[in-house]
Amino acid sequence: MPLTLALLEREGGGLELEKLLARLDATRERSPWLLCAACEQRITDNAARIPIHDQHEHTVSNPHGFVFRIGCFDSAPGVVEDGEPSTYWSWFPGYRWQIVVCQQCRWHLGWRFDNDGDTFFGLVLDRLRLERGF
Repeated sequence: MPLTLALLEREGGGLELEKLLARLDATRERSPWLLCAACEQRITDNAARIPIHDQHEHTVSNPHGFVFRIGCFDSAPGVVEDGEPSTYWSWFPGYRWQIVVCQQCRWHLGWRFDNDGDTFFGLVLDRLRLERGF
């Protein structure tokens, strides 16, 4: 017997069905999480994507020649800062950068950029993956 019919046939089942359908709708309405590709920790909500200098994605390189494809996000609750902020070799003039790592496994996921309170995160896109089911 399908779940919906089984719920309806039980006493109070209509209310249970309504709650289940409301949870499904809420899941459909929210944006998927981007997860750490190493440990699946939730890093940021896909809805946190923002443009910086008119684009979300940037290809950047550090002084050692390592190239990164980063996406810009206004929040990243799944990361923690590591080290001191610096202005050296900033890809975004006027911004200080600070390394950010996954709060669970400590894998380097990108940088936090700050310009006197104007803050965003540049996250390495190939170190993130989309939450399953989206």
